[in-house]
Amino acid sequence: MTAAEAHQQQLEQQQWYEDLENIQSDFRKNHGKFVGAARFIRTAKSERDVQDVIKYLMQVLEEHDQIERRLP
Repeated sequence: MTAAEAHQQQLEQQQWYEDLENIQSDFRKNHGKFVGAARFIRTAKSERDVQDVIKYLMQVLEEHDQIERRLP
């Protein structure tokens, strides 16, 4: 392997790690949204509030699926 090939491989590996760190960060943020929504449901005062947060949870679940698809 030439020095240029080794350098290119190192850059690709570094990019892979950065992408993975971004995905992990996005998963943590997404998890926080689930927790926040669950807490909101627990303290909701009306049925409409619960219905609104269920719609929000569906969006958060779709976001979670999109993040999963980014996994290598």
